[in-house]
Amino acid sequence: MLSLILLSFYMITCLNIISCYAQNIEVQLIDQVSFKGEKYKHFVGVDTQSNFYFTNNQEIIKTDQHQKWSYSSFELGFPSHISLLNPLEILVFYEQANTFVLLDRFLNETNRVSLNNLNTPQSAKFLTNAKNDEVWLVDNYDYKLKFINYINDLRSAVSINLSATVIDLQADFNNAYILMADTLQHFDNYGTLLQEMPLENEVQLLFGNRYLLLVATTGYTCYSSNLQELGSFTIPQNIESDSYFKDEKFYIFENGIIFTYKLKITKK
Repeated sequence: MLSLILLSFYMITCLNIISCYAQNIEVQLIDQVSFKGEKYKHFVGVDTQSNFYFTNNQEIIKTDQHQKWSYSSFELGFPSHISLLNPLEILVFYEQANTFVLLDRFLNETNRVSLNNLNTPQSAKFLTNAKNDEVWLVDNYDYKLKFINYINDLRSAVSINLSATVIDLQADFNNAYILMADTLQHFDNYGTLLQEMPLENEVQLLFGNRYLLLVATTGYTCYSSNLQELGSFTIPQNIESDSYFKDEKFYIFENGIIFTYKLKITKK
């Protein structure tokens, strides 16, 4: 009987702790939240107040599991990117409409900016938050990484030529990370290329404030903000499921459940 109890304890521990002993990362499953009763198609992320964000076709939904708020604009279409960097001013980019909107914490629209109507029109493939009243964007016309001040309608001095097709843009107020097929580039808000790293089979980038995750078919590799490799890990959920990364917490949405993992990261 004792041996069965010890075996059961060992199996539970193996399910909840996924350790990469040689690579300085431990991953522990710390929470599961079910949304099986909801018709959410995609998981967007979690804000600093532990509110969850989803999309269902053109609708954006915010929930604290007790209340819900929603936003949709049929004229703009389907959201291409939703930034939760500032939960009091959520940015939603609509690539097809070449427009982004800003939402308050109740998902009320507070501003709408059409890039077609700027004095210097832009056509954005990717767009997300920068500092103050600026946004980062990758332009479809000349394929540059830029800052655009949407209040003063001025193009900043930062305008960077990109050498290859961009797969993803992730940024905060001071840093931008450009994922290409075989390269990851890190720029600061002055347009300086700080680091560049060759890639092999990475297909997605998750930027979580202090850390980055590069997603490949084989698993996840964690890096510091200056692209120092910290370790790799795998989890039981499908790597193609919607996921979100913030500080040392990793969230993944599968079969109506959000699984939350805590990453214990030891820097080399």
